[in-house]
Amino acid sequence: MLAKFQVKSKYWPDGQEIAKFGKISVQLSMEKNYGSYIARRMTITMDENDYITSSRSVAQYHFTTWPDHSVPTTTTGLMRFCSAIEAGSQNTTNSPMLVHRSTNEGRIGTFIGLDILKNQMKKSNQIDVFNTVLDMEKQKMCMIQTLEQYIFLHTMIQEICVIGETDFSPKVASKRAKDLHRTKNEFNLFVELQSVFRYRDTTTFAQQNSSLNRDSDVLPYDRTMMRLLSDVNDASDYANFGYINASIINGHDSNDTTIVTQGPMESTKNVFWQMIVARSVTAIIMLTDMEKTSVIHIQCNPWKATSNKEIANQLLDLISQSRLLRRDSLPIVVHCKDGAGRSGVFCALSDLLDRCGRENRIDVFRTVKDLKDMRPLMVRSLEDYKLLYEVMAIRFSESDRNVNI
Repeated sequence: MLAKFQVKSKYWPDGQEIAKFGKISVQLSMEKNYGSYIARRMTITMDENDYITSSRSVAQYHFTTWPDHSVPTTTTGLMRFCSAIEAGSQNTTNSPMLVHRSTNEGRIGTFIGLDILKNQMKKSNQIDVFNTVLDMEKQKMCMIQTLEQYIFLHTMIQEICVIGETDFSPKVASKRAKDLHRTKNEFNLFVELQSVFRYRDTTTFAQQNSSLNRDSDVLPYDRTMMRLLSDVNDASDYANFGYINASIINGHDSNDTTIVTQGPMESTKNVFWQMIVARSVTAIIMLTDMEKTSVIHIQCNPWKATSNKEIANQLLDLISQSRLLRRDSLPIVVHCKDGAGRSGVFCALSDLLDRCGRENRIDVFRTVKDLKDMRPLMVRSLEDYKLLYEVMAIRFSESDRNVNI
C-alpha cells in the first residue's frame, strides 16, 4: 500500500478487534512502525459453511511517507520498503502480490518498476529502464505519470549500482569504526553522487538572497526550503514568503521534523524568530559558542571536548535531551555556524540511534546521503563522517551500554 489512508477508507481492524466482511473475518495480529513504512500481519478466517472454517495469515506493507503531487525527498525509505517486502515474500512461492493506491497510479508504477529492475540486475546484470516502463504501460496506462517519477526510478537504480550494501549490525560497530580505508572511500563516494543529490533540486530563491547566506556553498534546496509567510497570521498559502537559509529535514521517524539553519546574522535575526513563532518550534539546539537567548534552548559544543569519547557522550546526551523536548509532532530547530557540518552530525546521529532502536541496524552512509538529499554539505568533512562511526561504536561497545538514548 503506497498511501496514507483516511479512516473512512481503512479496511483492516485496530488492536484485537475483529472486522467482518461477509463470511470473511479479519484480525490484526502484528503491527510495527519502521519510520517510513508500517508492517502489519493479519489473520483472515473464512466460514465455508456452518461447520468448516479456514484461516491464513496475510502480510501488509504500508508506505506512509510518499508526498502528494511529488516523489519522496530521499530514496532510502522506499528502497528499504521494497527490501522488506522481498524478504517477507521468500517463502510464498506462486502467491500473487497485491499493490494498491487510492489515486495516482504513478506510485504503483515506480514501485513495481523498481522491483522488476532489481530482478533484472540479479538475473542478467543488465537493466533497461525505458523498456521496463514501456512494458508496464502496455499492460496498464499511466504506470509512470511524471518525469519526476521516471527520474526517481533511475536514481534508485543508480544508487543500487554505485552504493551497494552499507547496512550493518551494532555488534560490528567498533570494527567498522576502525576500518578507516572503507570510511574514506564512502565519504569520497559522496562526491561521485553529488549530481544525484541535486538532480531535481534548485537553489534559485536562495541565490537571489545571497546577502542573507553565511556560506555560498550551503544554500537550501527549493524543494526542502523553510518558507516563511509574509504575515505570521496568514496561513492561506506560500505564494509570498520571506527568505531564511533553513531546510526542513525529515528524520527516520516521519513524525519527527527538524529545521536546520545557519547561525542567525544581524540581518537575519528577525526572520529567525519569525520562523520559531510561525512553526511552533519546541526547542532550539545550538552547536556553536554564541550568546544565550531567553527561550527554551539547549546550547552545547561537544567539539570543544578533548577526546572522541567525551565528544560522543556529550552528543548522545544532547540527543537524549532534545527528544524530551519534542512534543505533538512539532519541529525543533538545530543550528551551527553554516547549518551543515555540525548540524548534519547531530541529525545523522539522531536518525542512526532512532533506526537502531527500531530495527537493530546501522547504515551511516545512507543516513548521511539522505541528509545531503535534503540540504547541501550535511556532515561536511571526512573527520565529522568518521566521528559518526566512532560515536556509534562507543554507544554500542560493551563498556558503554549504560548510555541513555
